[in-house]
Amino acid sequence: MRSNTSYSSPKVEMQNSPISGRDLFAKRKIKKGELLVSFESGKGKFINSEEADKLYVKGNDHMLQVDDDLFFAAANPGEDWKIPELQEKYKGYFSEYLQKKLKTYL
Repeated sequence: MRSNTSYSSPKVEMQNSPISGRDLFAKRKIKKGELLVSFESGKGKFINSEEADKLYVKGNDHMLQVDDDLFFAAANPGEDWKIPELQEKYKGYFSEYLQKKLKTYL
């Protein structure tokens, strides 16, 4: 059975950006070809700029810009993050968003 979780490397984090609100920034050196973020087993969809703007206005900023008019928008992350076995297995690898939720949940 596939999990509906996503992956975010501990080498990157979301920060406020003077250019576009919030962006992904490196916390440590990143090697060429290293995996930083993956939604491969997570839920989401590719959308255009117009759809991304509408989601952003609603407060859903869980998306990555892939090209000039192409974004990947993460869907509702579900409740997988509440499972203790997954918390232990992926400790340090949850997205910043889920790490904050875990702190208030535990």
